[in-house]
Amino acid sequence: MSKSNLLDKQKILQRQSLRLEDKIEITKRRIKDFYNHFDGEVYCSFSGGKDSTVLRHIVMSMGLKMPFVFSNTGLEMPEIVDFVRKQASTDSSVIQVKPKVAFNEVWKKYGLPVGSKKVAKMIRVLQEGDNGKNTNMHRLYDTGINSKGEIAKSWKIPEKWRVYVNDEAPRITDLCCDFLKKEPLDTYAKESGRHGISAIMADEGGAREMRTQCNVYEGKRPNCAPMLFWLESDVWEYINTRGVEICEVYFDREINGRRVPAEKRTGCMFCGFGVHLEKGMNRFQRMAISHPRQHSIVIDRMGMGRALDLINVKYLPDVEASND
Repeated sequence: MSKSNLLDKQKILQRQSLRLEDKIEITKRRIKDFYNHFDGEVYCSFSGGKDSTVLRHIVMSMGLKMPFVFSNTGLEMPEIVDFVRKQASTDSSVIQVKPKVAFNEVWKKYGLPVGSKKVAKMIRVLQEGDNGKNTNMHRLYDTGINSKGEIAKSWKIPEKWRVYVNDEAPRITDLCCDFLKKEPLDTYAKESGRHGISAIMADEGGAREMRTQCNVYEGKRPNCAPMLFWLESDVWEYINTRGVEICEVYFDREINGRRVPAEKRTGCMFCGFGVHLEKGMNRFQRMAISHPRQHSIVIDRMGMGRALDLINVKYLPDVEASND
């Protein structure tokens, strides 16, 4: 990390410790700066999740006019889709975009999303084999040796994931989100000439943790992440202190006599990224109770069950003990 990026990272960490009210003011300034820079030709990405719902609430409180764009992959939880439609019924600025291809086409052609974005790419490249065009990348992921012959251990695939690197294993991919989520928004941005504002936070980890600036004005995809320095606790404090309505899936529910824990994150229902890290009842176990039809599709028909078996991740809820 360069010195300037390190300083920016330290600034993000410092801002994460601020009071919520101070964070809100900084967030509003970042939004206004981005809005003014592009003469209002911006849009706000609205997934129906709690983070983007808070961002939409902030934007609306500022009186700024812009579209709130819902990228409907076809894999969102039905409750999320219903929540977005409810918002759209009273706000014409909420619009929907869809991918050009269906999820089952992507999965059949490229594979299943398992592990993480980084891990899935490693598996995909190793499954493809050294085809002459990916020699350096294949060696890097397989041995941890880069194109300069230097050891780069963090880029060698962990042994846990080598169970997928054989001809019998299901194919794994990192490309799902590109086709189903990003492409529709990129197409909308290109056709409308607008630039995106989103509710990503460094606190979420992964690639987002490495981002150090809220507003990016240069490059192919200028974008604004005005909540980059927020913590999840800030989001909940904002929701609770301002009475913001969010989707019901963020709360514990009882379905068919069984308690279903609240969703911590929403998004594509069928995505396997991070499920191996979940404690307690994981997303697929919850889905078996809350959405049995979708569970059958992803686990049985699409083959996610077979992929999860290889890494010993449960996808059926534990049998509850009888009180009799």
